[in-house]
Amino acid sequence: MIRSLQERSMLLTRKSIPYEYFVLLGYIILQTVIWLKLNAWYWGDQNFALAPDFSTTIYRNYIFYGLDNYPFLAGPTLAIPQLWYYGLILLTYQLPFPFSQYVLVIFIFYIGASYILKIIKNIIVGSSNFEENAFRRVIFTLVIGVAYMTNWDVYYSNGPGLYEQLFVYCLMPPLMYYIIKLLKNEEVLRKLSYLGVIILLSSVIGGIATTYLIGETFGLIILLTIGYYFLYRNKINIIFTVAVPILFLLSNVYWINISLPVIISTVNQQSFLKVSYQFFVGNARPWVYVFLGLYSYSSKYIINMIILVILISIPFLLMNIKGQDGKRHLIPWAILYFIVSTFYAGIDSPFGSVYNYLFLNVPYFVEFRTLTVAFGWIQGLIFSVLIPVSIITLSSYIKRAHLKEVLLLVFLSLILLSSYQIVEGTVWSTITVPHYFTKTITYLNSIEGNFNVLAIPETHLWMYTKWYTGVNLLVWGSNKPVFEGGGYDYANPELNEIYHELSNYLYSYNRSAELPLYNLLYLTNIRYIVLQGDALNYNITNYIHTLQQYQKDGLLRLVANFSPYYIYEVNNMNSSLFLGTNYNLSNLNVYTQNVSELLKPISYKEINPSIYELANVKYRYIVLTYAYNPSWIADNMTSHLQFLYANAFETKSNYIKITNSAYYYQLEGYVLLATTLLIAVIMILIPILARAIKRLLTI
Repeated sequence: MIRSLQERSMLLTRKSIPYEYFVLLGYIILQTVIWLKLNAWYWGDQNFALAPDFSTTIYRNYIFYGLDNYPFLAGPTLAIPQLWYYGLILLTYQLPFPFSQYVLVIFIFYIGASYILKIIKNIIVGSSNFEENAFRRVIFTLVIGVAYMTNWDVYYSNGPGLYEQLFVYCLMPPLMYYIIKLLKNEEVLRKLSYLGVIILLSSVIGGIATTYLIGETFGLIILLTIGYYFLYRNKINIIFTVAVPILFLLSNVYWINISLPVIISTVNQQSFLKVSYQFFVGNARPWVYVFLGLYSYSSKYIINMIILVILISIPFLLMNIKGQDGKRHLIPWAILYFIVSTFYAGIDSPFGSVYNYLFLNVPYFVEFRTLTVAFGWIQGLIFSVLIPVSIITLSSYIKRAHLKEVLLLVFLSLILLSSYQIVEGTVWSTITVPHYFTKTITYLNSIEGNFNVLAIPETHLWMYTKWYTGVNLLVWGSNKPVFEGGGYDYANPELNEIYHELSNYLYSYNRSAELPLYNLLYLTNIRYIVLQGDALNYNITNYIHTLQQYQKDGLLRLVANFSPYYIYEVNNMNSSLFLGTNYNLSNLNVYTQNVSELLKPISYKEINPSIYELANVKYRYIVLTYAYNPSWIADNMTSHLQFLYANAFETKSNYIKITNSAYYYQLEGYVLLATTLLIAVIMILIPILARAIKRLLTI
């Protein structure tokens, strides 16, 4: 009798512990370690890098002060659309851990995977199918975990980097879970609470998706909500089905109203539309290929592709088999998969002509020009639900326990085989940051003062070295603005011209060019020049020879040799963020006049990186060495001019306060966001508040 009670107690205890979540976490940690290999994860257009000794200045200025230095000296910006994305990066940097991105990757993937597990276990197949056997419970969990973590990229996206779509991919499962719970639950107060969670998650997801992914994210939410409305049809759910997409948009007003003018301006540019259409047409694939998961078909992975086709076919075959209540949930997900695959195929889909018309005539459809970025992550997300549900449903038809377990192991093996190159991490671009690069940024970051850095040779769009490919890492590593050149780095055309002149002067020695070279360095407040000698496809020897010649002439001096990186300091460089002159700026000639004698550095007080005070000013013109932008406002000014690339203020006062107006505009957006989140929290707490009020009334 005692033994029987003990066995029952152990059974109840075992069933009450959701150890599948620990299994899931263990797998995610293991997979992350395999992917990162004790390195930093970085590739391509990824607009941040998490590595030891890197600076967080660019993220802090962006989020807190509405100030951007990429492109170089861009200045005023509205960071609200990137708040959550950069905020999470900045928060991760605060962790006392050499490679804090491990925590970031594990954290975001665990959020997504655990809610996919919740959707499948608690809603679609039911807990009983999960808890009947400990071994099968573990295998079920691994099937879900592997399917979720291994198909957000490669087959479905176009670059192994930590981009916005990965963050949205990982945050969408909780939003989908609460949308389904909203429609499934019949208690009104509980529905309102779920609606609060949906508002909160919508604010975060929309803020990360922004203009790049907001259209497809919004479409996915509409389709999922409608699909589950038909599963849980009743009159009140009509209201909530309409409310979900509306509240999603309202939850993102805090950044949409700021971004809308930029969106309208961009989508109406003919040059942008022309390039986008070329992308759109070039990215199209036959619909059958896309539907079967073969968008990125390669004979190199033919075995993987065959297995993938088999796995994708299972849910559609199961829908023709009678029985199984969980099977009805396959229908909305299968329809979603069909619709997304159709969009993903582009103009080669059965509805290609309609899609082509929309792209050419509806302005916002230009967002879908890169089909892999727009729809790849969604197809992967749906796949990570369809396949595990199909496998679990299929296993339920088998009555013999050992055969069921064999079947589950076979399917787990098939999923691993279909994506083995993803599992082992060969497709991910992880980098080992060389000591010479770390020493370079450590040296630059240790120097006090407000100055800028010039990087040569020109990066163009990406930097190509033997150890990494992508946006120049000096931008993310340095706590000073870095002028790297290239298509991503020009805040205005004048800076484009200045960089190319500097680059030409530093590539080919010409003693007569020393005056304009010094003048341009002075005007851009560049005190240090970094030669990145590991850049591929450049004549680095020529740069070294030219720099050595200027060193002999006394213009430069080598202050650090971290071969193949060399840091040169510009001698007698006494420039500043603010320069003053009484000379008529329109008459200044950087090729024949010594600019440092005409434009003098001005002392200033920095309230924060977006607010400055200048006292005892004795000059008619004040030059702010940020790229010209009307958002820079100066008190007591008579005019705001563009001088070369920079801002010039004409004033008659000896006290000037210069402010980045985007800083205050951004604060207004933050207030709107805080109000949205407060409303969401209050709605989440409605059931608790209702119970508390009920108890008070009964006393």
